[in-house]
Amino acid sequence: MSTSALPRSTLEKLLRRHVPEGTRVDRATTEMVSLCCTEFISLVTSEANELMAKEGTKMLSAAHVAAALRSLELDEYSDDVAKLAKQAARPKKRKFGDAESMSSEELARSQAALFKKK
Repeated sequence: MSTSALPRSTLEKLLRRHVPEGTRVDRATTEMVSLCCTEFISLVTSEANELMAKEGTKMLSAAHVAAALRSLELDEYSDDVAKLAKQAARPKKRKFGDAESMSSEELARSQAALFKKK
């Protein structure tokens, strides 16, 4: 029984993607890769947490993860993390107080949309 929090099926899919077709991967190898993944995640998260603490922030961000990868001399991954963070970034939702900056037409549309939801 694995102590890993990573699902075995996910690991098996990843392994199949990166080995030649028809290659079999035994359970011990899957477990070893699982432990390696868990250790890698712990290492990067721990380093990112230290960087976050030095900044005095309480939100772990992709920027902290990218900086942690650079700090751990894994620079080749930090650029990928930065690109993924930009792709995942969502536009900020307007808060209720933003009504002051909205035109009367925008306010009317917003109000009508809220009434339709009910």
